[in-house]
Amino acid sequence: MESLSINKSNSIITNNLIRIGDLLYFDGPLLTLFEDTNNGHLYLFDWVDRDNISNRWLVYRVSPLALLDFITRQISHFELYKSNPDFKFYVVDIQTKHTITDYTLSELNEVPMAYLPNKENYFDELDSLHITKIREVTIKVLSRKKQNNEYFMQIAMQSSIRKEGFNKIDPSRYKIFHNNLGFVVEMPNELGFQNQYNQMKTSNVNLISKAKKTNKMYA
Repeated sequence: MESLSINKSNSIITNNLIRIGDLLYFDGPLLTLFEDTNNGHLYLFDWVDRDNISNRWLVYRVSPLALLDFITRQISHFELYKSNPDFKFYVVDIQTKHTITDYTLSELNEVPMAYLPNKENYFDELDSLHITKIREVTIKVLSRKKQNNEYFMQIAMQSSIRKEGFNKIDPSRYKIFHNNLGFVVEMPNELGFQNQYNQMKTSNVNLISKAKKTNKMYA
């Protein structure tokens, strides 16, 4: 197998990972979706290598939107790999008759070129044993993420509005435009809403994106 450069200071415990199903199966699973029950993140286990003892899996996060694009053949396997929301890639060598919960995922400093997905590979439903369940879970995660986005947007708006003092709130000054990914909010410049959004973090999910210079917020 390929020699690896491991970041020993960063790893993921797998106790919270549950298997959703195989996106690619041929004489065994080759591309499998897991969900982290602790934070709702989706992870792909991408088979990349083996020896006489173990199978090696490249593991990375995928957004539900990118995964839906993949299973509807709008993006390739390689584009799905590159859409990783946190740009972190992990590896695990799993021995025969062992399960994922027996291991931790080790972060890679660099992904070997031999492990990169083929740019010409697109999803084929005939290769998947669990596409119905995968689609249902992905849509559910996307819906939950949208609801969380709206909740945190409301909190951020209320916090910014309070900074105006005791003036009566004029709802017409805060425009929310919904779309299928979430929503866009246009805010008045004087509220300093952009800086506040850049500073907001959540412990479980990275829901809030950086404010754009146009003073539009995307979540």
